Amino acid sequence: VSADNRISVNVRAYIDGDGTSGIQAASVSLSADDTSTITADAGAASLAASFSGTAAVSISIGVSIATNAITNQVQAYIVNVDSSPGLTATAGDVAITATERATVDAVSVAASLSVAVSMVGVALSGAGANATNVIANDVEAYIQDSIVTATAGDVNVEAHSSSTISAIVGAVSAAVSGGLVAVSGSVGVALGRNLVGYKEKDGSGLYNKVLAYIKGSTVKAGGNVLVEADAVDRSSLEAFSGSVAIAVGIGTGVAGSGVEATTKFGTKVQAFIEDSIVQAGGDVTVDADADSKITKSHAIGSAVSASLVGVSVAASVVDNLIANEVKAYVSAATTAHTLSASGAIAIKAN
Repeated sequence: VSADNRISVNVRAYIDGDGTSGIQAASVSLSADDTSTITADAGAASLAASFSGTAAVSISIGVSIATNAITNQVQAYIVNVDSSPGLTATAGDVAITATERATVDAVSVAASLSVAVSMVGVALSGAGANATNVIANDVEAYIQDSIVTATAGDVNVEAHSSSTISAIVGAVSAAVSGGLVAVSGSVGVALGRNLVGYKEKDGSGLYNKVLAYIKGSTVKAGGNVLVEADAVDRSSLEAFSGSVAIAVGIGTGVAGSGVEATTKFGTKVQAFIEDSIVQAGGDVTVDADADSKITKSHAIGSAVSASLVGVSVAASVVDNLIANEVKAYVSAATTAHTLSASGAIAIKAN
């Protein structure tokens, strides 16, 4: 059984250009907002049974694969509003906001049972389950190559991202044989991967982007100027595998179980003012925040063998990585680019 679910949308709210006389309004608000949710359940079950007087061979295999990906682009921006006086909010605020909420909830389970009873009985069983969940969005709010004025209000440029992945992955396999000569082999494998900012387990990260910035622009506010980018990432992953091999008679039972639980966060969060003139009657705040938590990451493997000669092996691996990039800064190519505020200037990265 295979379930493949992908969401990739482009959401934009923007002003590009201003004609010959500029843009004037009491207040200006641009908001690009998206909520994407994937709920996936994949399950596979396999049964094989063989009964004979002389020889019986039974083989059963169950496989479940769930692949889920959310790769959206959400942008709110003002660009190329560069003809004086540019864009002016005469009474209220200029607000530019991009928001993404992405959620993946996945279950992938597989079960397999093989039974062989005869003078010579051979039973082989295998179960495999995999769930790979990816969130890699591009969320941006910005002012670029523009003149923007809020005469009596604030200028707010904000990018917000929330990513949540919850997954349960399990595989159970059993092989039972009986006879004068009996052989049983059973293998169970479960692989769970929750990836935020990574498109594959062994690839590079920082594909989940949350950016808020003012670049190459002149921005004036009677109140405050806020440039803020924040990301909240959460992951819960439970992976389990069980394998049982029973051989009743003269023979061998071999059981193997393997489990992997991998969680990786690689989110780029940046808030900055670059090569711009910014003036505020109040405060200027440039703030970048990332909050990443692996709330659960379990890998449980069990293997049991019962026979005259029994062999059982179980292995589990938990691999967790948080490798975010968080930056807040102000930079200028020339002395013509200035930053001034009647209140406080704060640049924060957390």
